[in-house]
This record gives sequence, C-alpha cells and structure tokens, in this order.
Amino acid sequence: MCTDSSLSDEFILCMLLANKRLFSECIIDTEKCLSVESDEPTWRSKLKLIAFICRLMVGCVQHFQSVLFLTSERCQRRRVVDFISWTLEVQFAGGLFSVGTGLEQNFLKEVSTSLFVAADMALSCVSQVAPKPGQSISAAVNAIVLANLTPLVNCRIFASILVNLSKRRDSRAFSMWLSDEFNAYAEFFTNLEAAFALWKPYESTPNPSDFHIPRFLNLNIDQKQLSSSVEQFLTTITIEICRSVRHLPNEVFPYLESALLETTLHASPVISIVAQDIWCFVVRYGSAELCWQYVTLLGNAVLCLAERYASPTKGTPPFKAHPPLEQMSRLGCLLSRFLVFLTARQQVGSTLVQRMMTF
Repeated sequence: MCTDSSLSDEFILCMLLANKRLFSECIIDTEKCLSVESDEPTWRSKLKLIAFICRLMVGCVQHFQSVLFLTSERCQRRRVVDFISWTLEVQFAGGLFSVGTGLEQNFLKEVSTSLFVAADMALSCVSQVAPKPGQSISAAVNAIVLANLTPLVNCRIFASILVNLSKRRDSRAFSMWLSDEFNAYAEFFTNLEAAFALWKPYESTPNPSDFHIPRFLNLNIDQKQLSSSVEQFLTTITIEICRSVRHLPNEVFPYLESALLETTLHASPVISIVAQDIWCFVVRYGSAELCWQYVTLLGNAVLCLAERYASPTKGTPPFKAHPPLEQMSRLGCLLSRFLVFLTARQQVGSTLVQRMMTF
C-alpha cells in the first residue's frame, strides 16, 4: 500500500474499475442491440456515466498532477497511469489498431467525444507534469516507466507527449523529457523495437496475442488484417514523431539525433527504416547546412569503414571478424537518400559526393 498517497490512488482505482465494468456492459449492450422503451440504446446512460468519470479524471490530472505522478520506493505504480493506459487500450484496441476498432459505429460516434477526448486531454496534461523537487526530469517519467505498460501503449503515450510538447513550444517543458537523464525519443524507439521484435514481414505470420488486444472487444482479426494494421500503425506513428520534430529547440536536438542514429544502426530492419524515414523528414525540411553536415558525417564514416575493410594498412589493423556490414549498408542507404536533398550547388561542388558516386 502506498501510504503517502493511498487516498488518491484508491480514488482513481475506484473510477478505473467503475469505467471498466460500465464499458464492458456497454459492449454487451451494443452486441445485443438492447434499447429502452423510448428506443434509446441502453448503453447511452452508461456511457454518460463513463464520460462523467473521465471528466472527473481529467480534472484530477489537471489540478493534482504534483501528487498523482510522484513515485517512491514504497509507491512505484500510480493508478493515474493505469487509467490513461486503459483509455488508450480501448481507443486503439490494445494500441495497434486504428481508433475505435471493434466498436459498433453508433456507439463509436459517442464514445469518441467522451472517452477518447478525455484520453487526449489527460496526455496533454502529462506532458506538463513538473519535476520532483531537486530533479530536472518530469515526475511523470518514472510513473510511466515503472508502470510496466505494454510497448504499444508506451509508444502511443510517448508519441503523444512529444507532439504536445511541440504544440507548446516551451523549451523548459522539452527539457523535462529530453535530457541526459531521460530521452523520450530513445524510450519511444526502445518500445517500438520491443513491440515488433517478433514481427518480420513476409517471413513469419504475426500472432494476435502478441499485440495485447482487449478480450472484451471480442475481435476476430485474421492474419491479413493484422499485417495491414501493423503497417498502418508504423505509418501513423512515424507521422506523429515527424510532427513532434517541427518545433524542436536546438538545445535538445542532439537527443533526437542520438536516438535516430542508435535505432538506424542497431534496431531490427523494419524499425531501422522507421528511424531513417523520420531522419529524412528532418533533412528534407531542415536547412541546407544541416543536410550538408549529415551528408559529410555519414559519407566520411562509410568511406572510412569501406576503405579500411578493402585495403587495411600496416597502421590500421584489419577487422578481426566481419566488419559491421549491415550497419555500413544502412548508413549507405540513408546517405543515398540524403544526397537527393542537397542543393544543386552542393552536389556539383562536393568532392565527397563525387567519391561516393564512384566508390
């Protein structure tokens, strides 16, 4: 029991359990097409109560965030994070699917303006949670990490937080999520890799159980639908991260770069491509100078590794085993995509580009 914050956690847990029960009953009502004498569906009154609880929950997050997200050795799992996680699981059918998957259309129209709006508002508040006294990172960081949520839900949470930070354009808020202590971009990619560690397109058949689809939705997803949903998720989440980059302050930009480089080099092929796509967005809509810096750094790195492997000299010890050929290949592919974004003058006047073209 979290003695220092047991009251707030118990209160939120009661709201969460009530919403879970009511929502499950709503799903049953929609499947049975039940209605009262006035032809109003029986789920509507329950959904109104769910909406009220969600508004109450958002109010708690807005006004008591300094208490709700604090963690300690005795209190590591905060119920406010469980509540947010549950709303996302309902909204995205466990995290992978598009909004409202598995919900009856008339029911979806009304739940979108209550439960789903509450989820968006709560995540907007989470991005603003201040640090604990004496610390620099947001108090919500530990609350989210220690909650041990599913990787897909974590991806949704961190992507939403990063987008909300971009909307606020507050450098102080960015520093609470992007610093030497915690890098939200790195955490996002770590969870993305974990979510799809076993998924290999065209090589294996994805298993629905790997994506934590809520049982109460009673979804029957075939393999074709599941594969399509994976591709759609990766596309959507890539766009979300690109949105977050637009107003990234210069002082925290290196945290994005380090996360992109690490993921490009060491993640699975699919997730590496996601990182490369985001990096290409940065280059395409960044300055010509930024593009030139990336081309120079990557070009020199690829050339040095290739030359060292092809003809080792006395002063340069040969690779004891195979060189990181996969990493070289990824850097080379990324570099070839960057070259397209160079200005005409940069392309003509660069000896590095000419060497890369003839290597």
